This record gives sequence, C-alpha cells and structure tokens, in this order.
Amino acid sequence: IGRGAFAVNRRLKKVNLPESLVSIQSGAFSWCDDLQSIYIPKSVEDIEYAAFEGCIRLNSVVVDKDNKIYDSRNDCNGIIETEGNELIFGNQNTKIPNSVTRIGEWAFAGQSLLTTVDIPSSVTSLGSHAFSESGLKSMEMPNSIIALGVNVFMNCRAMETLVFSESLEIISGFILNQCHALKSITIPASVKVVEEYAIAYSNNVESIIA
Repeated sequence: IGRGAFAVNRRLKKVNLPESLVSIQSGAFSWCDDLQSIYIPKSVEDIEYAAFEGCIRLNSVVVDKDNKIYDSRNDCNGIIETEGNELIFGNQNTKIPNSVTRIGEWAFAGQSLLTTVDIPSSVTSLGSHAFSESGLKSMEMPNSIIALGVNVFMNCRAMETLVFSESLEIISGFILNQCHALKSITIPASVKVVEEYAIAYSNNVESIIA
C-alpha cells in the first residue's frame, strides 16, 4: 500500500488487509479519523513511519500471531517491531508493555485523544515526532530515557508541564516547539546541551526549573 494511499478518508471505519500484503508505506491511512479496527496479516514485512498517524479511534489493533516482524503482544492495542522491541504505533487505548525499549518515530503522532501515557522504565528512547500533535497534557519522563529525537512533543497544544529524564544529556531540537499551553519545564542537572528551537514559540512558559 503506497504512501498516503487512503489518507484523510474520514468516514472509513474498517479495513480488511489481504494475506498477500507485504508493505504499508508512510501515511497510508493517516488521518482516517473514524477508522476503528485494523488487522495486520502475517505477510506484512514493512510498516513505515506515520502509516496510521492521526487515526484517533482505532479501538482494535491486532497483528497476526504468526507475523515474524511485528506483534501486538499482551493485547496492547499497538504495533511493535518485534526484534527491536520498538512500539511503532499507539493511541489512547494502547498499554505499552514493559518489554518495549523504544517509542518509535511518529508512534503517537496526531493522537489528539491521548491526554496521558504510562511509559514503562524499560523504555530508553523516544523517536522523532513520537508524540507530536497529540493531546498530552503533562509528562514526567522515566529516568530510563537517555535519548530523544527531534520534534518529540511539537505542537502538543494541551501540554502544560514536562519533567525531563534525569539521565538525559541532550534536549533535542524543536522538542517542545509551539506548545502554547506549556507553563512549566523541569530540566535536570544531567543536561549539557539544549539544541536549536527546543522550546521556541511556546509563549506561555512561566517556569523553567534547572
């Protein structure tokens, strides 16, 4: 399925993917607001970033148990790249298993109904755009997180507070860019570098605790 093939089909509720399907490219089903269920057959070998970005009503996300590349372990209602233990898609109905070590690029992007998330201490990194344009209101990162991609929380317009992991040395570029409700940020002593435009255009920040 090619890039953006079914993007912004706002009345699409269900998709039956064929057993012959091998690849789902980026943005293939992005912003299908009403899509409620997806089943990933065992034949799928490649799911690109943001394939389901903005699919806010996916109540059922299941990967065939015989798929060798991806899984939805512990009925997590998400998609995990098995070998790397990387969550590549989730939403407000996803429970991140404590075997996951990375939240992938664009994993929760556009999930406007996501207001809170429980990140287990097994997770060591958040990929670029992992939560961008989501509905998160606050986050206290577990101290297991040692690396962040760029734009992780960009355009999270409901985000009010963020406490960074005490294991971080670099706060990446554009990470809190345009978070207009943001009031308080806690930066730990471990941080050595704050990159370009990290917290730019978030014009209601009242407190930076460092």
